[in-house]
Amino acid sequence: MSVQRLIRRNSVYYFRCVIPRRISAVLNRKEIRFSLKTASFGEAKRKLVCVNLLIEDYFIKIRQKIHINKYSSNFTVRDIMKFNTNKALALADEYASQTKGDKRLSSEEMLKSYLNKTETNEDADAMMTLYHSEDISDELYYYKCLCDRYDYEVSAEKELKLAIESGLCKYEDLGTSILVQDLKKAHQKKIELKRAATEDEDYFDVMDVCAHSGKPKSPQKETCSKHYWEDVYKAFKSDPDNRGLSQSTMQERYLRLGTVFRLMDLKNVEDISVETVRNLRRKLMEYPVNCRKLYPKLSPEDAIRQGKADGRKTLEVNTIDGYITALSSLCSYAVKEGYIANNPAAGQGMKKTWEDAKRESKARLPFNEEDLERTFSVASYPKREEDPTRFFIPLIGLHTGMRLNEICQLTVDDIQIAEGVNVINIQKDGDKSVKNRDSERLVPIHPNLVKLGLLEYIEKRKKAGANVRLFDCSKNGRGYFSDNFSKWFKRYKDKAGVRSNVNFHSFRHTFAVKACEANINDKLIDALAGWSKGHTVGNISMQNRYINELSIKKLDKAVLSMAFSEVQPLIEQYGNQNPVNTKEESEGV
Repeated sequence: MSVQRLIRRNSVYYFRCVIPRRISAVLNRKEIRFSLKTASFGEAKRKLVCVNLLIEDYFIKIRQKIHINKYSSNFTVRDIMKFNTNKALALADEYASQTKGDKRLSSEEMLKSYLNKTETNEDADAMMTLYHSEDISDELYYYKCLCDRYDYEVSAEKELKLAIESGLCKYEDLGTSILVQDLKKAHQKKIELKRAATEDEDYFDVMDVCAHSGKPKSPQKETCSKHYWEDVYKAFKSDPDNRGLSQSTMQERYLRLGTVFRLMDLKNVEDISVETVRNLRRKLMEYPVNCRKLYPKLSPEDAIRQGKADGRKTLEVNTIDGYITALSSLCSYAVKEGYIANNPAAGQGMKKTWEDAKRESKARLPFNEEDLERTFSVASYPKREEDPTRFFIPLIGLHTGMRLNEICQLTVDDIQIAEGVNVINIQKDGDKSVKNRDSERLVPIHPNLVKLGLLEYIEKRKKAGANVRLFDCSKNGRGYFSDNFSKWFKRYKDKAGVRSNVNFHSFRHTFAVKACEANINDKLIDALAGWSKGHTVGNISMQNRYINELSIKKLDKAVLSMAFSEVQPLIEQYGNQNPVNTKEESEGV
């Protein structure tokens, strides 16, 4: 059940209140949020009654200060008292404990008991009506000025009704005598100013001067009640629900959202609608690959037109779906925080056609026998002593099914012995990342890698110190260690005459093919390669739970049964040689 100003984070309830525009501009903040320090929904609701009235009282006092000092040039935000959350919580705790089980205690009675109010009910109602009337008056003022829908013939009462029906304010049951009086004065002043203005631009500049806060404002101040997508994303990044996501994943989402909002030509999350998402999807289907690199000076629309003219390849279905998913995640967070009512991007992802699935399967081909022989040809393959990084990484990819970044980020401490078996420990630790929960795993080292001198190389690297990188791979700006190696491998395999529709990731698919040829069951293949094909219950991966119950001996037995005859020439070349030197030793360091 949703309750206004009440949110839940990690089983604890929080108070969250959006600060009204006039006060927000003075305080230079958009909301007040703090923990109610309870996991009980009933207790949180009782505390909320008290805190709500404390907040309203706080806002009234600030409005009075603003009104009294609006003509003072020395008035600053430091003159505004801060909201005392500790005092509010103490009063809320007392109120919640004394009203437990008593649903009849009204907010007026609480106001007298816990805020020491001396006003009569009529006085309190008058104060609240004044507070609400000023808020509505501001809403109507900006609504007319900036939407250009002001009609001087319409009465203030009808304008109020229009605002309420348009959802511009939430106060429907008000005494409107003060409101109407204020509106009429403001309307008359605006008429006079409009007659004196010569240009629409000047009109809006002058109109802002007569706002109720008494401070000049630009028309852009309308957006102060809205939320710029980058600001929402910063809050989204720090949300506890995202604590398991890697920095590179969040950075990738940020880059995708930048493209999304440029294509939608929007800046605020409140302006997103289902129609804008549909238009976005159509634009993404025409969006050229590497568009910003190809056309850095063109607008998205011009880039799309130029891409068509140049015959550029457009985004794949999976990529488009990734953009929509990034937007949907942001919108879901905005809904949770109360910025928007619903998620317009939900269910707007791309559905794959039969042609898409067929094209995707072709794009993920494994290496065939000829590809592997060309890749690991003794004549063209990098020499172990000269470049152990380029020598070992493709071989590890073939024999373990590891992702390229998983290999490039390895440290010497990741090579371990478990149950008497040499294993590679793939884990998220420090600046090392994994794709998902199931990617953390132990992979036994294939005997071919031992014959090729991997363990000797590791022992040499350990002499450089603990936690040293196993290979010479540097991290790029997005947090990946694999960027430079990926570019080199593409150049190498093209030069070796390997098919164009395979890449380093094809080693994972080749590993799966080799495992099937060895009659290894699907669960063991998933455990070795870190594929997440299992289901989850809550945040617990059933696949991961199954994998954890597998013994290293079973995994090692599966690895031993896999044959990689294509690397036999390399084994014959290096199997009987002296232990491999590290790069430092090769260079004489």
